[in-house]
Amino acid sequence: MKPMTPEEVNKFMSHLKRYRDVAIVLAMLSCGLRSMEVIGLKLEDVDFNRCQIRVSGKRRKERIVPMSYPIMKAFEKYLIFERPNNSKNRFFVILRGKAAGNPLNRETFRAFFRYHRKKSGIIAAHPHEFRHVFASDLARSGVQAQVIQELLGHAEIKTTEIYIDLNIDDVRREYDKAMKRI
Repeated sequence: MKPMTPEEVNKFMSHLKRYRDVAIVLAMLSCGLRSMEVIGLKLEDVDFNRCQIRVSGKRRKERIVPMSYPIMKAFEKYLIFERPNNSKNRFFVILRGKAAGNPLNRETFRAFFRYHRKKSGIIAAHPHEFRHVFASDLARSGVQAQVIQELLGHAEIKTTEIYIDLNIDDVRREYDKAMKRI
């Protein structure tokens, strides 16, 4: 699977108008969360003081992932300006209509992505794709595979390696650096 290009990610993100929507995508793009981890996120899982999120992953395996400043700001703006007062304990909830304040579920989450894929024209923008972009961007930035593995919550490094897609420019850049050191 080839991760979306930065241009595709930016185009998709440019169609998001709500803080909640930006926060949802950033949770996957900047923290590597899975769809069900985003949906299952609770208010108490987000620690603004420590800049981190407690994630309940597959098989109820818990991990802590750091939050960058941009995602913290998106989370804060969503909580202050959009999240209905009568909301349940889940972090991300439905914003309008009869179901306002109820947690997002699989179907509302999928509908959110279908709507924004159609609106942006970025058909590759499936939720899981943002995890692949996250892993590839980290690897491209020089983050060790074991750290990426921990952030993604993978039990095996081989699973993490599937997520990392480096192009020939990335390989060339690392090769050139190594040749200079040699």
